[in-house]
Parts: sequence; structure tokens; C-alpha cells
Amino acid sequence: MKYNILWLGFVMSFIYCVSTSQTSRIKTSAEKVAAKAVKIEDALVPGNHKGLKSLKNEYVNNFQIGTCVELDQLTGKDGEVLLKHFSSITAENVMKPQYMAPQKGKYFFDNADKLVNFAQSNGLLVRGHTLVWHSQDAKWMYYDDDGKEVSKEVLFERMENHIKTIVSRYKGKVYAWDVVNEAFDNNKFRESKWYKIGGEEYIEKAFQFAREVDPNVKLFINDYGTTSIQKCNAIYEKVKAMKEKGIPIDGVGLQFHITLEYPGLSTIKKALDKYNSLGVELHITELDMSLNNDPNMKEENFDKALLIRQAYRYKELFNLFKQYKSITNVTFWGFNDGRSWLTYHPVKKLDWPLIFDKDLNIKLAYWGLVDPSRLPKDVIIKLENNNKMAIAKPGSPKIDGIQEDIWDNSEDIPVNHFILGNGSTGVGKALWDDTNLYVFMKVTDNKLSKVNEAAYKQDCIEIFIDELNDKSSDY
Repeated sequence: MKYNILWLGFVMSFIYCVSTSQTSRIKTSAEKVAAKAVKIEDALVPGNHKGLKSLKNEYVNNFQIGTCVELDQLTGKDGEVLLKHFSSITAENVMKPQYMAPQKGKYFFDNADKLVNFAQSNGLLVRGHTLVWHSQDAKWMYYDDDGKEVSKEVLFERMENHIKTIVSRYKGKVYAWDVVNEAFDNNKFRESKWYKIGGEEYIEKAFQFAREVDPNVKLFINDYGTTSIQKCNAIYEKVKAMKEKGIPIDGVGLQFHITLEYPGLSTIKKALDKYNSLGVELHITELDMSLNNDPNMKEENFDKALLIRQAYRYKELFNLFKQYKSITNVTFWGFNDGRSWLTYHPVKKLDWPLIFDKDLNIKLAYWGLVDPSRLPKDVIIKLENNNKMAIAKPGSPKIDGIQEDIWDNSEDIPVNHFILGNGSTGVGKALWDDTNLYVFMKVTDNKLSKVNEAAYKQDCIEIFIDELNDKSSDY
């Protein structure tokens, strides 16, 4: 029997996998290859990109290999690595509405033109990102000259003009568009301005407008967290309904911002199977693999064994992707660790999520994708070194808020996994029997508050049960 708990508090936020067991701690299946206090470079395999296998050529019979880029990455060593390993590019920012349509009646094409022209000159495909989004959007579309929200009719007129202006300009040059980005919030539509003014219809209108000016471009709906059951079902039902109504949609974009633990391969496969049954193309659109969520992490304390597990995790993912003919593009959200959004969003921190390091040196992740025989022996990160895991011991305590002696047998679970570097501290404990999981929490907080009207946003503790072992971070 296993229970997996996700604990979430307003002033604290932390994740635990709590496994029930009557035995001792789980042991690693392989020795750790080094102590923690090492330089990250020690785990890198030196090499010159000119003599390396091309990543795009390794998967030429499976899918396109892409990356997102900014304009300054099109030249110099970045440009060399880009052209060596990737067959498609996505503008990380310059094609978003905020930059393409900064003011009413004014469009700015220069930067997008430079990216598209570079791609055309070098035989690269371009994924357009994105036409409609609630973030980095053209906010003027929502309001009239007096600052009041426009009607649905006016919003759709402005959206039509925007989409047709952009899509027609790059007709024949952009091979796929993320038409609508992040339209879902778990199992329901996101309460964005687009939805509040235009309702669910705005999604269908966006696809229709794009198809009217380019009959050949591939049109995608794109979102994050697409392996969670709730969002997977919501996207599936929407795409299915669009196809039944004759709304032009060619594929689903799956962002895949993942970690070493989440989501599990079985969860990913279930989601891919569901999307695959729609009969549309699938693009992995924003792949990266975060190794750190602690803004206080120092480079000298980074455990390089994580780079080994990362390499095997990438290998496992790509082996799974290759099983689906519907997956026609796998795009990394960047190609070197120094230029990843994860190092500055949602907070500045160190991270190593991509296949090349900040200096474009070859990481083990690269070998995991082109030659796994070059990898060290795989490791399982020891449980005692994983601050997200703990053991729930057997026991049946009374439910009375009193810490009776039976809790002494349960190990302490530190409440110290913070969001954005902030939170309170405390200790949790967990016990289980054949019918129940019991949790006891003690939290230290010197400043209690009930300012917010919503109880769940006051000082509180929330405990979520991950019944399907999805190791979900969506709560």
C-alpha cells in the first residue's frame, strides 16, 4: 500500500511523496558517483560540437528537433550550435502579441522578420508562438478609448485583424502556429480576458481566422501541465468537439516543463495515448527538465548525480516519444542552461534543465539522447537525501489533535520546502493503517493572519492526496 501526499499551505508550500512501509529506508540501486561539493563541470563530457553527432540527424526519422531562441543566439557560437543540432526554431518572445502589436493600429515586425529570414536562409522550420495568449498579450485589444471593456464583437474583430495580419505576413514561412496558448486552468477554461469577454467561442474563432489566410499552415492549441488527468481530459474534449464541428485544428502542443520526478513515465504515456486517439499531430513544444527549485542553492552544493539521472530521464522520454508517429516535433525551451527561463522565473535561481551547459559544453543529457553507452551507471537519488520524500509508518492514532505516544514512532517531515523562497517552518508526521492515512502537523509562524476573506488564503495547511501517484505539481 502506498500513499502519496502533496502538502500545500498559504504561507508555505512543499511537496512530499509519503510511502507507507514496514521496512527500512529504500536503498540506492547504484552508488553515487561523487560527493556533493564538486564543480558541475566535472560531470560534463568535453568535446567540440564540430566533431559531434548532430541531434537533429539522430532523430530525423522520428521527429523534428527544435529549440526556442532570441535574436542574439542566431550568430557566434550559439548560432553554430543551433544550426548543428536543431531543425526547427520557435521565437521565445518576439512573436508574442505584446511585441508584435504593442499599440492599437501599430505592428512591429522587425525582430520577427529577422528570425524568420534567418530560418529561411538556413533551411530551418519555424513554429510561430503565439497568436492568442492571456500573458504577454496586447492589452489594448480588451478596452475601448475610455478604458471600458469592449464587446465580444469588437474583441473578435480585433483578434481577427491581429491573427490575419500576422499569419498572412509569414504565410509559407511559418510551418506551424500555436494559435491559442494556455487556454485551460486544470479541468476548466482559464478565466482570461479572452474567455470573460468572448467565452469559449474565442478559441474556435482564432483557429478559423488563421485558416482563412493560410490553408496549409499547421494550427495547434498549446498548453502546460498537459499530462495531468484534469487538463488532459479538458483539452481532449475541446479538440474532439472542434474536430466534430469542422473547426480547423491540426494538433496539440504539449509544453513539458518537467522535473526529475514529475510526471512519471506511466502518467506521460497515458496522456500521450489519449491525445494520440484524437488523430491529430502532437508537438512537444517547450521541453526542459528542472533540477532545482531552491533560490538559495549554491553551485558548490549542487549534486552532480542529478545530471546523470537527468541524462537517463531524457533518454527514457525520447524512447517513449519515438513510439508515437503522431509526435512530429520535439522542441526544447532553450538549448543551454545559461539562457533558460527557469533561472529567472518565477524567481532568480540556479538550474540545469537543458542539454548543454551555460558555456555550451556537452552535458550528459546530450549523450543520453545520442549515445547512452557514454553515460555513467544510472543512479537513484537516495531517499535520505531527497527532501521531498518520507516514510509513513503503520499506526492508528486517535483523531483528537493531541500528539499521543504512537506518533513518536513516525519520522519527522520538515515543512521547509518553500515557494519563491518564502514560507514558514514546522514538522509533519504520517501514519497509516488498512483504511486511513493520518497526518499530524505542527507549524511555526510568528505572524498569524486572517486578512484575506478566502479561508484557504489565510494561514492554513492544506493536504492533497495524490491518489493516482501522478506526482503532480499542479495543486
